[in-house]
Amino acid sequence: MSGEKCAICGCRKFTPNPVRGEVTCDDCGYVKEENQIDFNDMNHTHGEHSHCAPTHGRHIGRNPGNRTYIDRRDVQNRTDRRLWHRMRRGNEKSNLRANEIVREMEWRFEGVYVDAALEALHICFTDEVDKGAVKLKRPYHQMRDMKSKDGKDDVYVVSVSAVSTLMALSDFCLVPYFIWKGVADSLGLERNDCIKHKRHIKRFLQAMYLAHDNIVTRYAAVPLLRLRAQALDSLFQDLRKSLEHLEVERREELLKEVNERLQKLGEPSLLGDLGDERPDTLTAVVTLVVAEDLGIGISKDVVAMIFHFSTGGMNAPMRRCAHIVRARA
Repeated sequence: MSGEKCAICGCRKFTPNPVRGEVTCDDCGYVKEENQIDFNDMNHTHGEHSHCAPTHGRHIGRNPGNRTYIDRRDVQNRTDRRLWHRMRRGNEKSNLRANEIVREMEWRFEGVYVDAALEALHICFTDEVDKGAVKLKRPYHQMRDMKSKDGKDDVYVVSVSAVSTLMALSDFCLVPYFIWKGVADSLGLERNDCIKHKRHIKRFLQAMYLAHDNIVTRYAAVPLLRLRAQALDSLFQDLRKSLEHLEVERREELLKEVNERLQKLGEPSLLGDLGDERPDTLTAVVTLVVAEDLGIGISKDVVAMIFHFSTGGMNAPMRRCAHIVRARA
């Protein structure tokens, strides 16, 4: 676009970036305008706060349409213009984020995850369900500490919200066990952010379930043995899928022995208890121990990659658990 000169280099060529809501100089990259407002866009703003915009479909003016649009004739009327601005500001914090999270889930995950998450998103990311006696803040508001200067813009917040919600539902055994580390790494999310906001969501859902009789889904703690068995089974199936894409000799023999070792570790024994080990850590250690015992050439790096560990992160679990796994073979 051409217009006035750039204040830095004097160039007249500027390019609008509708995603970030900025207008930048083509030559030097100077940001001429930022946080632009587009009144014809349903989100109003682009960039950091675009997920906090209104979604209600009412209109101010003569033409029935979207609330985010005002007729040219009504702009000339000071009263109508003031009313439109007041209603737009009053609706800035509505449930657009929940809709964005649903679209993110539909794009990345299977339908069983999306269907189970709808009620949780309705409770956590909209104000339509009254909190009642619950004094906790909604996860919607607890995620506002993410700032775009840290690279955590609206897209990052929506992705963290989607992953954290599915992590919480997985802890309630409402969805198949969610192997979230690979998803978080592929989206460029910090694992600590996902864990922290999963705790917010899980705690809020439990409190809302106890305080309301009309919440159908049971957001309550499940027996740890049930959750652990589900996790071990899902991780074993993920191991099977991963080995299909790797050149590993005697793959079926390895999988059969790993499955048998995992089942034996669930039995009581005087040699030691591995019940406190995380399911992904335990499955990784068993896989590596079985491969070493059978003489199958699979390295520690490959096992760490399958279970989303660093190579050095396998050393301590191996020292702690390998002798117990071998003793209970």
